[in-house]
Amino acid sequence: MNRDRKSFLTEKRNEILQASTKVFVKKGFFLTQMEDIAREAGIAKGTIYLYFKSKEELFCSFFENIFEQSLLDIEKIKNISCNAIEKIKMVIKNQLEFCQKNIDLFIMIDREFRHMEKTLRMVHAQKIMKKYEKIIYSISEIIGQGIKEKLIKKIDPILISFILIDMVKSTVLKNVKFKTKKDLIAQMPTILEIFLNGVGMEKKQHG
Repeated sequence: MNRDRKSFLTEKRNEILQASTKVFVKKGFFLTQMEDIAREAGIAKGTIYLYFKSKEELFCSFFENIFEQSLLDIEKIKNISCNAIEKIKMVIKNQLEFCQKNIDLFIMIDREFRHMEKTLRMVHAQKIMKKYEKIIYSISEIIGQGIKEKLIKKIDPILISFILIDMVKSTVLKNVKFKTKKDLIAQMPTILEIFLNGVGMEKKQHG
């Protein structure tokens, strides 16, 4: 396959993914039909099936792309010349910026996830999890740097990475569940403070 042909196919695939995201957000996963996505993309429905076998595969491919981009961003941060704490700040900000930009998508997923989880095939879920695991591993290398620099306690870097990502996810989920309009990015200092120092009060020494 020549480069121009490959570039065309990649571009068309991305156009379909972008169109599907708009429709999923507007109508929800279950009410969305392939015809709706084709109409949004300005193509024939049959063209979609040249790239994706089903709506489920299309939806999961979107998340694979998200995680792939997130991984690339984190890899760039990992290679910046600064200490681990500065890198962790960048990771938190990067994740919050993405969530802020795609908040409507997260609202839709929160609304339909329980039913979606039963519908999506295991093979698709496994592909997504593999991408997610790579993100966790990349963050764990930043944590490992922090341990070497004696800026972070000697705790399993993988565990700490899961905790960090879950803190970001919980912040987004809080905004979605309680329908608050707080700026996600503005909550970065709070996440960092809790991550580095915890939530416990220092014990006072009594004489």
